[in-house]
Amino acid sequence: MQRRCPVTKCRRPHPRTARGSIVTTLLGRSCPLIAGVVSTPEALAALDVESAAACDLIELRFDQLAMPLAAFRAECARVRTLVPILLTHRWSAEGGGADDDQARWAVYEALVQDVDAFDIELASSLAARVSALAVANGVTLILSFHDFQGLPEICELRKKIARMRELGAVPKLAVTVETDEQVRELEALLRDCGSEPICVIGMGTAGQQTRFGFPRLGSCLTYGYIDRPSAPGQPSCCELRNALKPG
Repeated sequence: MQRRCPVTKCRRPHPRTARGSIVTTLLGRSCPLIAGVVSTPEALAALDVESAAACDLIELRFDQLAMPLAAFRAECARVRTLVPILLTHRWSAEGGGADDDQARWAVYEALVQDVDAFDIELASSLAARVSALAVANGVTLILSFHDFQGLPEICELRKKIARMRELGAVPKLAVTVETDEQVRELEALLRDCGSEPICVIGMGTAGQQTRFGFPRLGSCLTYGYIDRPSAPGQPSCCELRNALKPG
């Protein structure tokens, strides 16, 4: 069942956002942006002005929604009148529900004019193709790295960030942290990134503080659920809105 954001706490005008404005916002460091994650058809169908008001953009998880492409496109047209759309279609090995790379490519290619941003894993065999597609069509590109087991060496994360930027993307790192010391290591990495846009998230119980604290330090995106958490420690959109952008 969808949890609605109380209007009295999250009331905010949300005019239709032009396609290129997400790019401008991310690259202009107008932070943070709150991405609301929708992963069930019921939550997508119920998305309205009230529930969309808690977010700056909506992440639609095509791999979890399991909808026909035509029906999904129709929903995109409706949702984009409320809030910009970030399309994510993850392979099962990346924590998603898709298994066919060619089918995944067909989805990104078919929807390039229907959404405002793409997210794809850096390690995906499709990363370079999807990156080129996004750049050619003026779509904001987020390249992601997830580690659900722990915190990799910081030097390895720096290499991934560099590669993501080479492909013209906003880097997104979501790694599991178990101690405050690991949170501090991740914070130091974020601070070292300077003015270049990046999203850094610590997953798990110890990392929940990063979803609220890192956006204040320059992380350009933070994710909250609309219907149900899609990652360990993920808060709701309303919790993020009330903490980061009250009033």
